[in-house]
Amino acid sequence: MEFETKHFFNNTEVDIDKVVDYIMQHPQDTTLVLAYVIEKVQHFKEFEDKKEFEKMMYEHKIQELYAEYMKE
Repeated sequence: MEFETKHFFNNTEVDIDKVVDYIMQHPQDTTLVLAYVIEKVQHFKEFEDKKEFEKMMYEHKIQELYAEYMKE
């Protein structure tokens, strides 16, 4: 079975109940499920880190613009 985010997550948060239910119904897939969930958690964390970096860079650029254009 091909896993999808909606099977184990609510948005970007792991839904432990969904993970446990799936593992209880398909114990042979435990390793695959856990590997998938871990990979997705890392993916979402990387996204959040990059998003925060971009926000920081945006704020820095705005400050540079103010310094350049708003000086007396």
